[in-house]
Amino acid sequence: MRPRRTSPGPAEVGRRVWFRGVRQVLVCLALGVTAAACGGLAPTTPADSGPTPTQAPVAGETRVQTPTSPAPTTVVVTPTTVVPVATTIPTVMPQPALTRVATRAPSPTMEPSPSPVATPTVAPPPATPSPAPTGPTASYSGPQLGVSFSYPEEWAIDVSNPTLVRLRPPTPSGTVAVGVQSNLTWPTSLDSQRNQLLRSLASATLNVIRVTPKDDVPHDIIEAQWTADGSRRKAVFVVAVRGARVHSLGVIGREDFYEENRADIEAMIASFRTISTAEPAAIDIETGVDAVLDDIGARAGALRVLPYPSGFTRALQPREEFEASDEVAGLTPEDPSVLKDLCLILDLCVETDDLSQTILDLTSGGVLGYYKPEDDSLTLVTGAQGPDPLTWLTYAHEYTHALQDRAFDLSALEPLAVSFESSKGIAALVEGDAKLVENLFYETLPLEQQAMVQGALDRAIEEFADSIHGAPRIITETFGWEHVAGAQFAFRLYLSGGFAAIDDAFARPPTSTEQVLHPEKYLAGEVPVPVDVPPVARALGTGWTEQDSGVLGELRTKVYLDTFLRAELAAGAAAGWGGDRYTLLKNGGGELVLAVRFLWDTPADAREFFLAYQDAAVIKGKGQWDVYEQTENLVIWSGDGTAVYLSMAGEETVLVIGPDPDVVIAAGLATSASSGE
Repeated sequence: MRPRRTSPGPAEVGRRVWFRGVRQVLVCLALGVTAAACGGLAPTTPADSGPTPTQAPVAGETRVQTPTSPAPTTVVVTPTTVVPVATTIPTVMPQPALTRVATRAPSPTMEPSPSPVATPTVAPPPATPSPAPTGPTASYSGPQLGVSFSYPEEWAIDVSNPTLVRLRPPTPSGTVAVGVQSNLTWPTSLDSQRNQLLRSLASATLNVIRVTPKDDVPHDIIEAQWTADGSRRKAVFVVAVRGARVHSLGVIGREDFYEENRADIEAMIASFRTISTAEPAAIDIETGVDAVLDDIGARAGALRVLPYPSGFTRALQPREEFEASDEVAGLTPEDPSVLKDLCLILDLCVETDDLSQTILDLTSGGVLGYYKPEDDSLTLVTGAQGPDPLTWLTYAHEYTHALQDRAFDLSALEPLAVSFESSKGIAALVEGDAKLVENLFYETLPLEQQAMVQGALDRAIEEFADSIHGAPRIITETFGWEHVAGAQFAFRLYLSGGFAAIDDAFARPPTSTEQVLHPEKYLAGEVPVPVDVPPVARALGTGWTEQDSGVLGELRTKVYLDTFLRAELAAGAAAGWGGDRYTLLKNGGGELVLAVRFLWDTPADAREFFLAYQDAAVIKGKGQWDVYEQTENLVIWSGDGTAVYLSMAGEETVLVIGPDPDVVIAAGLATSASSGE
């Protein structure tokens, strides 16, 4: 049974924070915090504050933080057919940033070119001694979180939420908030992260007054001011980069509090340090390819703490040879017509899109390496110049798959991958684990070799940009999702309990995109609710046949809504997903009907989707649709050869898209009838 929430969970609280304080949330997002996690950095009301923090100082404990920024490499699982986990596991080129939605922030999977930003004052490193606190201090050290710092002993430290370390001075609620986090991104630099934060602050109309580089640590201190509700506010961020992890400390609140507690805050900032997983050591590229790969494998194995995968083979494969191989053809949809019909009715592609060819092009041009469990073989796909520094990351990633296969038998996961939704969940664990090791391996390189990897990665992205540009959204929004979201899922488990927590997940892998998008639901044992839909074709009469049925899942529901709504609204409306079942039908004239029955976590979640879709329908219909029928819990639209039926009852919503009102009403009533079984 799926646990049912009777009170708002972290995601709901976060969404309320988003609407309550957009400006402060944007500040949080500048640090890579999701809307849900932003409740920790933005001042909260007592109702949203969560469990009471411990007043006693906590020293030497490992605490955790949820990452949010995507990692770069991706793997292909086609949207309509399940590619079992036990088949070829490729690592493909990182996707460039997409610019479809102007309101969406630049994708962290590709460093955007610096845009003009008002230049704040850049202060030189202070020559004065570090500030001294005004009273006793306590210390925090989190090796897996990767940070340590000291703080006033009288401040409460809240570690009840494993995704965020919050500090609460003894002040009235809403006066100030202090948070510490680490985000897993991709190979990046302090300059890049500073510029990204400055752009985000500028877009939030905050006045950046000072940037202070701290070369001895190294990190940057960024200060900003704004006015809200008639009072002056101040935000101070400490940003540090170690490998592919971005560490940050944020103090946000009223300026008078900051001034009154300046000595304690500055002492805490001065104590902020990052902790490395391993001492950097250069790869000796003069020793030859085999020796370099052996070194990388040894580092990946030491990080992942799994037995050596004896018996596997490795090979280098020129890209031209790979493109002509069966490995590429095996990753295209078995029935592209079904995928095409689904994406057409969901407005995720157009009639002229060739989905099979697009996936083939992306795969052939983007795969960097793959591991095949059936014969224990690891292959690195190389360019004309042979292996380059990007190959180092690829080998660390694929070597981790060999480690996984030896320890957990990846073939044993195949029977669980029975649908697009479950295959994406399982693949997110497998690929996210490998992506985490890849990024931690990158951290073991000295800065000079990290720069070499970044350069190779930037060149690869530039070459790959043409392949992804113009691809339909059914592909761009799901292609490689398991690498991007999986890395954050694995990092969340890692911060909770190290790699032992990830090991445990292989015995109980996530089987939905919801569990990956919301690790707290996975950890709570929340699984998708099975949903039944009766034979809808019978209700439509002769001429209609079922083309496909399955589960949309939270990911594709969000992607669909995102076509019409702002990204954060689409994500919020989809976040209460509990389960669904869809049926896709077609008649002899080529007309399509999609009927979906959703079950949501709570009636409030169902209503949120119900209301959000009504906003989406206005945009979908371009303001030209007529409201055919409307009640408190039912809306039917019609116009331009399309009709939509939307109903709500308790935790259930039913959505039907078809050619005319009579058809969608018949399908909607038939789909809703399943709730009475």
